[in-house]
Amino acid sequence: MHNRKRAAAGNNAGEPVLVSLAHSQTFGTSPQNITTSSFSFGAEPDPGHTRHIIAIVFPAGDAMATGGSIGGNALSELYVPVAAGGGAGQTQPGFWIAEVPTGASGTATINFPTTTAKIIAFLIVYDFGSLFDFAATGATAITNPSIQLDVPKNGVIIAAGRNLGTDMTGDWTGATDILNFGPPSGSSLRGSVALFEADANYTNRTIQITTATVTRLSGVGIAPA
Repeated sequence: MHNRKRAAAGNNAGEPVLVSLAHSQTFGTSPQNITTSSFSFGAEPDPGHTRHIIAIVFPAGDAMATGGSIGGNALSELYVPVAAGGGAGQTQPGFWIAEVPTGASGTATINFPTTTAKIIAFLIVYDFGSLFDFAATGATAITNPSIQLDVPKNGVIIAAGRNLGTDMTGDWTGATDILNFGPPSGSSLRGSVALFEADANYTNRTIQITTATVTRLSGVGIAPA
């Protein structure tokens, strides 16, 4: 296992982090800077709470996103296994985040270094506190990849798997499958997203996706606010 580091954060047991799927979209060969169709951002947060949107990017080639915005709110890198901008290992799913305090719906614009195919999933996250842990299986794709993540009580783990050609529906262990999508036009790229909601503090929780096709897997552990 590679690219793993436990972030400096306490075992925050605040109100649970709430996560829901907002939107997913595939793009075949397309402009480097893509704009999604309009999608719902969910309800605006109550006073004292926050709303973020996480964009999970699955690139077909070595072409991770380099930035963008959601509803005019800048995206920042939450966890990308290899530095943004291209290079070996950029085919691992990457996580980007924007705080979206107001607005009911809108589009996302995401910038890429190439025009290769990509698929993107958007998750609404209420009461995001901090990035608690992160992990990836490394630049080399393998069958049945797994990662281990720490997460505090009331936090969540979000994991993403990416391969070229195999539907990953129902293949997760340690987290619940919430999305499978692809391929874009002209590509065999596929992505899958799974979620684990922590009812206690977990250390080295194993998340695995079982597939006969070599797959890249990455994930984040998120602490509550």
